[in-house]
Amino acid sequence: MTKTKNRDIRVLVVDDEPMMSDSLRQHLADEGYAVDTAASGAEAIDLFDTGAHHLAICDLQLPDMDGLTLLRHMKDAKPSTEVIVVTGYGSVQTAVEATKAGAFYFVEKPFDFEELLPLVEKAIERGVMPDHDAREPWFLCYSHSDSDIDETLNVFAEIVKEVKN
Repeated sequence: MTKTKNRDIRVLVVDDEPMMSDSLRQHLADEGYAVDTAASGAEAIDLFDTGAHHLAICDLQLPDMDGLTLLRHMKDAKPSTEVIVVTGYGSVQTAVEATKAGAFYFVEKPFDFEELLPLVEKAIERGVMPDHDAREPWFLCYSHSDSDIDETLNVFAEIVKEVKN
């Protein structure tokens, strides 16, 4: 997608950390996306329910609401909106729960925007495709730490096994 085409794409960023929220907003705006930000679950629901967002990037740790509850609300209200879940407190169980609730990607903080951008583009592409099959499983657990690739692959295999059950 080009920056010109991105102007019609709305992204909701939900994170109570102002530095993270502002950084994502600025990077996404630089790519041409229309970006709304929310610092709480309640604010996110208000924006999401009244906006036409193609993508949400949502932190799991919010001051007033569990991020999984917010994710479920978004997927129930507008199933075609893709949600990328970000967290600094990732676990296999949380990744499984987020995936079962409809998360498109599960990303652990910290992350670089250059690594997140292709995920954003894929999620948007999937969300706006008319022949999109919501049952088709798409999932990626990305960890910034590359200290142990074998461990990451084992965790991913566990997640896939749990999601299939």
